[in-house]
Amino acid sequence: MQKQYNKAKAYGTKNSFTKAEQMVLGYDSKKTASYHLQNAMVNEEVAQKRNIMNTDYAAMKKSRSTMNSDKASYNKAKSSASKKANSILGNKKFRLTASQKKALQVGEMVDTTGITDPTLLSQINAYNSNVSTRKKAYSHYKISRDAYNTAQQTSQESTTAYVQAKAEAPITKLNNTKDWYDAKVSTLETNKSKVEAENSLKQSQGYDLSNEDYLKQINANKQIEYQKKAERDVLQKQ
Repeated sequence: MQKQYNKAKAYGTKNSFTKAEQMVLGYDSKKTASYHLQNAMVNEEVAQKRNIMNTDYAAMKKSRSTMNSDKASYNKAKSSASKKANSILGNKKFRLTASQKKALQVGEMVDTTGITDPTLLSQINAYNSNVSTRKKAYSHYKISRDAYNTAQQTSQESTTAYVQAKAEAPITKLNNTKDWYDAKVSTLETNKSKVEAENSLKQSQGYDLSNEDYLKQINANKQIEYQKKAERDVLQKQ
């Protein structure tokens, strides 16, 4: 109990950590050195990728909303400038130079030099203001469109990463479990070989095997079978 208290004092309460972190810190010491820790880390990696995917998707939706808003503002400004230009070009009373007409036709700023008609000057100034507003709106739209394209690509990449991690996780966890049990069995088989070698040496020297010798060999076989059965049971549940 004292050991648990010191650990909590040094690191925090058990619930402050993920499952894998709890194992590393020894809150679940029976599973710390086993495949449980590896598989918990796999689960947390998948969860982390899912969180990243959700965050990126939310950012993409927000940037798309901003882009659509900026696009609407740009289209509105563009329409206002176009209507004002057509209104000026369609008024037969206005005297326009060739360059002024061309600027109105292509949607560019009009040079007001030499305009003496106050009504025309007022209309041209209003048009130029619309063009300025349109250009600023387009600049904002272009920035938000680029931001959306980047956010969309990032969202697609994080979604792909999550889907791939989720698909690979069961296989990785299965391999982690199998590798851990195989290592245990390999160790037990080495011990079994050692017992058999000792018994063979004893018999080659003319000694009879004792009950204890036979029990060692029997237990070595039982431990191997036990581990193999445990592996089969665990793998069937995964």
